Amino acid sequence: MKLLMSTTLLKILPLIAAGILLSACASHEIVISSDEVASVAKATQIKTSTTDQSVTYIGPEIFTVGADNTSLQFWLVATKNSHGHVTYRAVGKLVYLNGMREYQSAQIVNGATVPFKSINRMAGPCGSMGCEFGEEVSIELSEDFLVQKKKAGFEINVSSKKGVTNTLFYSISYLTGYMSVLGK
Repeated sequence: MKLLMSTTLLKILPLIAAGILLSACASHEIVISSDEVASVAKATQIKTSTTDQSVTYIGPEIFTVGADNTSLQFWLVATKNSHGHVTYRAVGKLVYLNGMREYQSAQIVNGATVPFKSINRMAGPCGSMGCEFGEEVSIELSEDFLVQKKKAGFEINVSSKKGVTNTLFYSISYLTGYMSVLGK
């Protein structure tokens, strides 16, 4: 009887342990590292203009590879004018091969289209793999949106005339660290 009970218990314990682990995963509690938040805050640059006394907060750059082997480099920028009004934007550089794509719009994933501006388009050097092209874009964001997204992070889809869409992802740690520098 004891042997049967022990054998049954040994069979059930792994199932119970797996159930506990799965229920923990299902809680969707996201743990962020205070080290990551502190690193973002420390890496955020603060520059004061000598001409108009505005202050610009430049977040650290995020590097990744997106759709169609696009090299993505993106960050957040906030500018506080001399009257204390702050504007926010996501800035990105997209570098790729073989033909200008002409990025033209941005949309929050599962959200609204946001104001988009193409800052610069450039053709670079050509090599054995083709010619390099790049675009720099700016996407307007609101303070309320950024404060709200500190709890979940957010993604922005940037789309081109050629049909290529790349996603810029700002994590909870990035937003928390960056916004802490601005006192938000």
